[in-house]
Amino acid sequence: MSEDFSLKTRADNIRDVIRYIKRFNKALLVVKFDDKVIDSPLFFEHSRDLALLANTGIKLILIAGATNNINKILESNGETWSFQGETRITRKSAINLIKMAAFETASKLMNALSAEKITGVMGNWVSAREKGIINGIDFGSAGKIHKITAKDIYPVLEQGIVPVFPCIGWSTNGTAYNVSSSELTLEISKSLKADKIFFISMPEETEKQKLLQTLSIQGHTSVSAGHLEKLLERLPEPEKKGTFYKFLIDALETCKQGVKRVHLLDGTKEGVIPCEIFSESGSGGFMVFGNNYGEFRQAVKEDIPALFSLMTPFVKEGILLPRTQEQLEENINNYTVFDVDGEIRASAALINYPEQGLQEIAALAVEKKYRSLGTGNALVHHLIKKAKEAGAKGVFILTTQTTDWFSSLGFEDGSLDFLPEARRKLWTKERNSKVMKIIF
Repeated sequence: MSEDFSLKTRADNIRDVIRYIKRFNKALLVVKFDDKVIDSPLFFEHSRDLALLANTGIKLILIAGATNNINKILESNGETWSFQGETRITRKSAINLIKMAAFETASKLMNALSAEKITGVMGNWVSAREKGIINGIDFGSAGKIHKITAKDIYPVLEQGIVPVFPCIGWSTNGTAYNVSSSELTLEISKSLKADKIFFISMPEETEKQKLLQTLSIQGHTSVSAGHLEKLLERLPEPEKKGTFYKFLIDALETCKQGVKRVHLLDGTKEGVIPCEIFSESGSGGFMVFGNNYGEFRQAVKEDIPALFSLMTPFVKEGILLPRTQEQLEENINNYTVFDVDGEIRASAALINYPEQGLQEIAALAVEKKYRSLGTGNALVHHLIKKAKEAGAKGVFILTTQTTDWFSSLGFEDGSLDFLPEARRKLWTKERNSKVMKIIF
């Protein structure tokens, strides 16, 4: 038994990899490394994983964070600096030292790629302006990003070459400015419409868990941008600080601009990159996903094996009645599925009783991992909206074990008399399902 289970587990892992290779072939992945990770012993393992990604057809862009290297070089040359928010302030003449540190760190990325037979290149793709004087503060060598010349980056990507970005931008007259590597990552991702962003750092776990607890999402590894925005609006002002809070704000803004997924990964763990992109369980990092992460769509006959697999645990628990393949084929047009990367993660049927002007939500099943993400709630609301648009007077459900949950969604107790006659004939005393309803 354990041997069979082990074989199935391995097979499922392989299926995940194959499915995600197909899904992300030619997708654009933007990866920002903190220089602490670049200087760590694990970095060469990460670079090997990046080479594997490149060899699957994934297009890569790498950004080299250089905070610590810049600190070291400035300090060794007697330069002082301060921070205003996320921005480093130095005198303008320090830019040459900052450039040296930034390009040195970016070169480490280039060399690591080269060792894996992957070609990397740095280019003059970041247009920047001086930050200048704001509220009486002279920002010296700091710049703000004006434009990413995406049209010059696309041909490089098409050749299978990996663009590598130091945290430096250039004015039209060739003046260099120090720009935020995190801001650079977000701007590149928005300009080139990246599919994913990875921030690979050495996160402060205590800070992260404390903020997640405050937001009431502790224990979760992902959150939708829409839900996160509502949570952050209610966050007390004193809690709006720290690097993880900044990550959430940046990720939220980036998802609003069309990037589907933003990941924060722990660079102290080997294998986080392939596990995050090629496995359903991820790597234990944290993801903010856009509202276009998955989609509700009409089920088709090709979905029937996935529907069986999704419903089986609920049938075993007595929550759902079993369906035959013939029943699913005959009624497939009633089913709506939640599709994530080509995999069915939730499903339900909407059955019409036109003479009574009612519709029934039935056979609701949500994969365990997606229940905590609010997928079930979203699917029910989607079906209620669909019923309204079809001109129904109300919807109803029959349930044995989930009355509290349906109550939280706005359903009220109903009686057998409320059911359409055709549906009432199918009700059995043995199952004793409870009727719940919403009247529009």
